[in-house]
Amino acid sequence: MSDFLRRVHRFARSFVVLTFVVCATNDLVVAQIQTWADPAMTVRDGLITWLDASRLDVIPGENGEKPAANGDDISAWPNGADPQQKVEQSSEKSRPRLVKVGESWVIRFDGEDDHLRRTETHSALHAATVFLVCAPHSNPGDFRGLVATNAVDRRDYESGFTIDLGPGPTSKFDHLNVEGRGFGSAKDLVNSSSDLGTLHIIEASFDPALKLVTLLFDGKNEGTRPFAPAELSFDQLTIGARFYTNGPGAMEVRGPFHGDLAEVLIYDRVLSADETKTVREYLNAKYAKLAEDLPRELKLSSTSGQPLVKAENPPAIQMLQPGFSVHELPVELTNINNVRYRADGKLVTLGYNGDIHLLSDTDGDGLEDKVELFWKNEGSVRGPLGMLLTPPNYPKGNGVFFPSKGKVSLVVDKDGDDKADEEVIVATGWKEISQNVDAVGITMDNEGCLYFGLGTVNYANAYMVNDKGESEYELTSDRGTVQKV
Repeated sequence: MSDFLRRVHRFARSFVVLTFVVCATNDLVVAQIQTWADPAMTVRDGLITWLDASRLDVIPGENGEKPAANGDDISAWPNGADPQQKVEQSSEKSRPRLVKVGESWVIRFDGEDDHLRRTETHSALHAATVFLVCAPHSNPGDFRGLVATNAVDRRDYESGFTIDLGPGPTSKFDHLNVEGRGFGSAKDLVNSSSDLGTLHIIEASFDPALKLVTLLFDGKNEGTRPFAPAELSFDQLTIGARFYTNGPGAMEVRGPFHGDLAEVLIYDRVLSADETKTVREYLNAKYAKLAEDLPRELKLSSTSGQPLVKAENPPAIQMLQPGFSVHELPVELTNINNVRYRADGKLVTLGYNGDIHLLSDTDGDGLEDKVELFWKNEGSVRGPLGMLLTPPNYPKGNGVFFPSKGKVSLVVDKDGDDKADEEVIVATGWKEISQNVDAVGITMDNEGCLYFGLGTVNYANAYMVNDKGESEYELTSDRGTVQKV
């Protein structure tokens, strides 16, 4: 290994650069590079946003004020590529701070309400490359945002894109959700794990030709997801948070980031491999010392808790209630979340992917060992949760009722060959929610009437309690109710 590669490897262990690539039809923008911008960064064609914490101590204020100093609250982060496109914060309590670490500088976000926004531009990206130099300090969950773009009064993940730390809390930096228009639904693209409080470089690409989102973490290919090329709104830009509301109500800034951002670069085009390498080398050289100094400054306090210790040789299933025994079936099926025994003894399973299987015990040992496909979901069903088997001698045939997003279905076998022949829509027409789980649970009374539930607008806030502690739940809404058919 060359001395250069050894240095890159050493830096990469504590350091991630985020490259976000989305393809475009725009002509290249010649950046309006400011005279105070870092001359070491030479890849400038198409650069539309350049936020560099290391320049804040040399840039004078708009009205001739002194440059920012260590510990100052930051009301505006100037854009080195376009003086008209800075990100700002008018509220004093929501301003991040400029912090000096050794000889380097970072913008520090408190994870409570700090963020910066640009809201006055009306534009879209068909192609982009984004670099972030960041160090998360903690991840309490709820999609803590690094950067997001959105159309006016639209959710970031539906109109633009978001790069955030994902839905659940983590004790490591091991989750990165890259989500947006054309690649919807939250998805973790990180397989690696690193300590919180360390500086990182991540690279991600959204390639419309390959129709694929690819993420690199510390220079290593981490994960991919399909990408349906679409226009990504760049009307508004949020740094250190996200912008959305699930369900009714105005769009809001959410998911404030707890950690440091040192530099943000956004291009309106896909960089070549050589250009990406040049930018990566620029960031590696610039922040190598910060990557060493930052963990020493951010030693975790004793109040941060202790990691759980994994039990040795845990059982596949652990029943907490005594009196049960557990036996693994000798079959392999994916995402099974509903099981019912049919009157003839066959076990019916419904997967979260919408497929239905029949399981049989062929050798009489009490364990189902044979799997047969009853019905294949060809894309008509989303997020099924709950299952009801038709009663014996049901007039429409032998089948399965189940609720899913937007409807309740009956999949029925009319000719008795244990293969479903038809999907009958039993109920539909309600307004869908953004989550994939919508209608849930199903049962039938002695008269043949069906009952199913409609989930709440926000499963994490059923009564829609706002920041003032007031409930905004609508009593006239069908949400959170049981429906009878």
